[in-house]
Amino acid sequence: MTKPLYVGLPLMLHSEPEVIAFRNAQKRIQALGDELGQPIQVGAFLFLLPRALTDENRTKQLENQRKYNIPIIHAQATFQLRHNLVYSREQDTSLVGGRDLLEIALDQVSQLRRGSAQDQLSLPFHLDYNIGAFVSPEVPAERKVQYVYTLQEFLAQREELYQRAKNRFSELQALAKDEGLEVAVENAINAVFAPHPALGGTPQMYYHPFNGLKPLVDVSNGNLVFDSAHWIASRSAVVSFERNGATREREILFQTEGVNSWEQYLENNPNFDRYLPFARVLHMSNATGLGVFLEKYPQDKARWGDGGEVEGLIPRKDLRTMASHAIEQGKPVIIEVDYDIKEIPKNEFSEADKFLRYVLQDD
Repeated sequence: MTKPLYVGLPLMLHSEPEVIAFRNAQKRIQALGDELGQPIQVGAFLFLLPRALTDENRTKQLENQRKYNIPIIHAQATFQLRHNLVYSREQDTSLVGGRDLLEIALDQVSQLRRGSAQDQLSLPFHLDYNIGAFVSPEVPAERKVQYVYTLQEFLAQREELYQRAKNRFSELQALAKDEGLEVAVENAINAVFAPHPALGGTPQMYYHPFNGLKPLVDVSNGNLVFDSAHWIASRSAVVSFERNGATREREILFQTEGVNSWEQYLENNPNFDRYLPFARVLHMSNATGLGVFLEKYPQDKARWGDGGEVEGLIPRKDLRTMASHAIEQGKPVIIEVDYDIKEIPKNEFSEADKFLRYVLQDD
């Protein structure tokens, strides 16, 4: 009997139109699996942005879960936003000893999963976090956010930030165990070219250190969420930095990574097969480079690429290897293609079909 592929679709559970769209997508994608001869079971991936963690939306999510009984197979806390593993309750003085968004996400997921349809998808459940160190060579003196570090600040605090991430993850891991859950750390893009709304909005290169394989495994106690698009975008830095003559950016990347050459950089960011033994969940999509959110900047988009394409930098055979690993090991695969977020109730996550067919269909 063919083992199933467990597929997760990103769902804002407080939006009832999205929940209805998800239910329709469930049936359609499972039918696609039947057509392709690969059984597919579909569950929800909760992407817990701060707005999803408000009291109002938490209440809506609990109501929708009671009403629709959605199988939740994975969740992700805020990414590079107000709270992450290196910037949480100890640094955010506005909390005054209160819980940070990482703990709130953990508690919320625990509540949502109680009594839900988990018998449909009997998988270990992981909530994933990001290390979150965010380096910019140009930070305004009157910065609006405190979780962004200048290069000089980061280099001076490297060991402190790294230890903080390790300690915070271990704390969350203990809290999760008490709730019957598990946590993991997702690999981020080591360098990303994007406009940052809190730093003037002009596109520039930002850096996310501690996202090589060795520090990820160390911080997460061997529990990773492997994001294929983040991985290949990080690998693509070698070609794209040199092609664009980004000498200054390259030197900053080397400093944040703690390396002296591209050879050492690739040792820190090896081929995907090295990540898979530690991966508890796979986030799968393709990518065309280091650039994101560049729709208003076509020249920058052409230079650095933009994510979300079905056919991107990852060869189809490698995507198939990732999917085969997930099937054999019973690991969830979250489809993170470029959804038209505003049109999900109408499109019913149909963008996922094209990617799944591309990966699974025989030539």
